[in-house]
Amino acid sequence: MTYTVAVLHEDRAFGGREEGGWYYDYGYPVRLAEVPQRRFKTRQKAWGYLQKTRRQLIHINHNRPEISSVLSEGRYRTYIFSGKPTGYPDHRPRYC
Repeated sequence: MTYTVAVLHEDRAFGGREEGGWYYDYGYPVRLAEVPQRRFKTRQKAWGYLQKTRRQLIHINHNRPEISSVLSEGRYRTYIFSGKPTGYPDHRPRYC
């Protein structure tokens, strides 16, 4: 098994007008030159690289508002995946 450390661009999207309006969070994998995606054979090595990338993302996210802000254009965050990086959610949520 391989572990992949990848960057996701996370933001909040408008879900619909029901009950005064609702929103949901989403994220999708992106490639940043400052934080290259890497694969590792052990989770421990992947965790070490993830910690290093989080320090780099502090500088990239410095002037970006939180995703709860109406001014947000999203923020970057690193994750460890077992295999290929995937985004979330799998399907656009619906109001029931």
